[in-house]
Amino acid sequence: MNQEDQTKLKWGIGALAAALAAWFFWPKKAGAAELLPGHQPARIEPQPQPQPQPQPAYRPPTAATTNSVMAQQRALNLLQFGPLAIDGIKGPKTTAAVKAFQSSKGLVADGIVGPLTKKALLDALDAAIARGMEVNPDAAATVQVSRMEIANAL
Repeated sequence: MNQEDQTKLKWGIGALAAALAAWFFWPKKAGAAELLPGHQPARIEPQPQPQPQPQPAYRPPTAATTNSVMAQQRALNLLQFGPLAIDGIKGPKTTAAVKAFQSSKGLVADGIVGPLTKKALLDALDAAIARGMEVNPDAAATVQVSRMEIANAL
């Protein structure tokens, strides 16, 4: 056997060894249960994706709404249904104060300042001004100015 035949034989044996090694040791396409006897592969079930909840569209408060709420807060503070921050935001404290006022006047306590509640607020301010004139004319004058502003804003 000459040198060239020996080289071919070496390459042939090397290729055969590589093919056998690949066949024995290369990962097969079979699952883990076939590679490891007695082993059951874990089932991975697809998880349902949570549906996104629609968000309400942001509506910035209008000047009229903010002024109206500020007038409500001012009136409720003057009538001792506060203390409320005069910020124009109708939050839980303002709503609770409106409901308390409505209950005290025999109205449906829904927290909404509709026509009946507006009238009741203005009537209560008028009554407070009338009582205040007898006790403290200066304070009553302040309430009277506030009453006009509130009436215009409501």
